[in-house]
Amino acid sequence: MSKFHPELDVLTEYVAGQLNYHETLMVAVHISYCEACRKSARELETLAGVLLDDLPGDHVDEQLLAKTLAMIDNQPERQSRAVSGAASFAHPEVPPPLRKAIPNGFNALKWKKLLPHLQVCDLEVSPDGPAITLHRIKPGGRIPKHTHRGTEYTVLLKGGFSDMYGDYNAGDYLCRDAAHEHTPVAADNEECICLTAVEEPLRMTSWKWRWLNPFLS
Repeated sequence: MSKFHPELDVLTEYVAGQLNYHETLMVAVHISYCEACRKSARELETLAGVLLDDLPGDHVDEQLLAKTLAMIDNQPERQSRAVSGAASFAHPEVPPPLRKAIPNGFNALKWKKLLPHLQVCDLEVSPDGPAITLHRIKPGGRIPKHTHRGTEYTVLLKGGFSDMYGDYNAGDYLCRDAAHEHTPVAADNEECICLTAVEEPLRMTSWKWRWLNPFLS
């Protein structure tokens, strides 16, 4: 069960379609793990529908109305196919919002070794904005102490890690910025795979790794 969630205003913007692409993807991945946030999103959608019903109506073109009603009539069939496809997906460890980008599971991706205990893989899923990246950390692996020049969004997909702010497990949603300095350490019993979107490069603060900063900008 997820312990760390998007703020309510973020969920509200997600339901309203007001987040940018990478933020939307991060929230969608979290929601695929988190029943509480799925419920909140449904309630917000219902509230939005009630508010729309209270707005004054406009005349709708008859052809547009017929087309819309036909789409609604076909919706259960489309939903049935989607559920069937989800049930038969060969790599259930990959959350549904990422299955198009990761059709053959995590092990089939082209991972790049960044540190002895860390591999990374950039996903080609963002039309613009920051890179969306997978981080794969060996059990017990430690990421050097760093802070963030911009906002960093993280959703845990597998395993867990900890830092000075808490312990995190699959499904947890984290948002970090320049106010946060941390040293993530993966759990000892399982590899950790995280999905991240970083709006600006990290800044290493550990003296041992500061030499990396020019290469991260």
